[in-house]
Amino acid sequence: FIVQTANADIGLITATKEHKERHWYFIFAKDITDAWTCSMNVSPFGQQTKVRVNVQETIKTWPDNTERTAPVDDPAFYRDFFARVDKGIFIQKEKL
Repeated sequence: FIVQTANADIGLITATKEHKERHWYFIFAKDITDAWTCSMNVSPFGQQTKVRVNVQETIKTWPDNTERTAPVDDPAFYRDFFARVDKGIFIQKEKL
């Protein structure tokens, strides 16, 4: 993900990630762009920190110019997301 905005005063972070593919059907190409928009709210929670994450996925295709946007509600996506965040925090904390 690439951070788009970060506001420490209110604990808000927004980020995006994009993936492009080209699929061939005989001699015709179809380009598919898969983009994820993520908003995170980080706030104190006693001695810990509470993080709330919402992700929306947008799929765009060309040449037919269709677009579909939907919230990501797959628990596996969020488990993987938080596992990567946890790993990143560990690496930063241990200065590896």
